[in-house]
Amino acid sequence: MKNTQNRNTLKSIKVLKSRSQETHCYTANVFFDGKKIAEVGNGGHGACDDYYSTNVDGAKKMLEYIKTLPDHVYDWGTVPASLDYICSEAINDWYAKRDFAKICKNWAYYFGEWDGRYYPQDKRHPREAIIEFLGAESKKQGQPYTLMNDLTVDEYKALVIIPAG
Repeated sequence: MKNTQNRNTLKSIKVLKSRSQETHCYTANVFFDGKKIAEVGNGGHGACDDYYSTNVDGAKKMLEYIKTLPDHVYDWGTVPASLDYICSEAINDWYAKRDFAKICKNWAYYFGEWDGRYYPQDKRHPREAIIEFLGAESKKQGQPYTLMNDLTVDEYKALVIIPAG
């Protein structure tokens, strides 16, 4: 699962959503520049990630590289670049891709900007009928809608996922 810092990758991701309380409960392998450098995991109870280095030199290089990355600035505050942040964002990406594939399989989902809710439309209806319905609903509410099936995974993530931090 590549993240925005293309040099860092998580592979062999295993998530246990039912055990996630405050943070993601998962295990994965951390790769830097294509080489496995660590195993990472989190019990899902709000603590930082646990790391087991499998390549000490590679881990040192990756940590030096992370120090050169900019902070992540949001409207609610700033989050410093860290391996925990990178791993958390990679897990968010993993969830987004999985969830996006599910919602697009059998349903046409739209996001009603008038109330911030998601609405399904059975895909057995012709696309034109769904668009016509959404246009009428949007006009009635006086605000636009977003047909989520037309989004890229990154656009979907920006709409529905709160950044890590």
